[in-house]
Amino acid sequence: MNNETNTPVAESGRPKDVTGRIETEIRTYDLLDSLNIPYMRFDHEAAFTIDACTGADEVLGIHICKNLFLCNRQQTAFYLLTMPGDKPFHTKDLSAQIGSSRLSFAPPEKMEEILEEKNRAAAGPTIPARGLTLVSLEYEKELAPYLEGENKHWHYVLDQRNVPEKGLAYLTIERCEPEELDGVLRRVIHQAYRNGAKQVFVRDTFGEEGSIYGYYRLRRQPEVEEGWLEAIYEGEHQ
Repeated sequence: MNNETNTPVAESGRPKDVTGRIETEIRTYDLLDSLNIPYMRFDHEAAFTIDACTGADEVLGIHICKNLFLCNRQQTAFYLLTMPGDKPFHTKDLSAQIGSSRLSFAPPEKMEEILEEKNRAAAGPTIPARGLTLVSLEYEKELAPYLEGENKHWHYVLDQRNVPEKGLAYLTIERCEPEELDGVLRRVIHQAYRNGAKQVFVRDTFGEEGSIYGYYRLRRQPEVEEGWLEAIYEGEHQ
């Protein structure tokens, strides 16, 4: 918020202080940061209509879209429809396109339930995407010395300070629930290699010698400092 003009402003990245913010919002920041995705944030009061978003589109300089959370009559299939804010929504037209009759707005608590499930199948059958267009890609101009991701399920720190000159990255898992470990390791190791690392090392607090995570196997190397395992690319494992 601009204190002089009392006008909301767009800001880059997560807020410095997340006190009082809901957990799902913080986890969204965690995910974007863990994937090294730049983003703009615009804080505003809850907006339940497109008219209430007028200020947001002016500040961000974009055309606001509306998101409609829908379901079939039995509440066995759920759909998140994103469309231009000024385009009217006709249930009959969408029902014909996706082959689902009697669409209605889904209960809000179902959205949270599906997101917490972490299983795409919980939302029901998939339908083909229509009208999606990739506009542009933005890449970071400077490699961050550290990448840190944290939520209630896991916390990791990827040290990239030695990537530019030596090609070395070091991943420390501070804590992680057992069922989340495979996904965190394969994702962050891959991210480190994509960021230019020639060798990626994982502290052996989490991860065991010979374990496979995605395309990578953890190996203990004699010349490497005790307590670290090298994540070696081995291609796709069956």
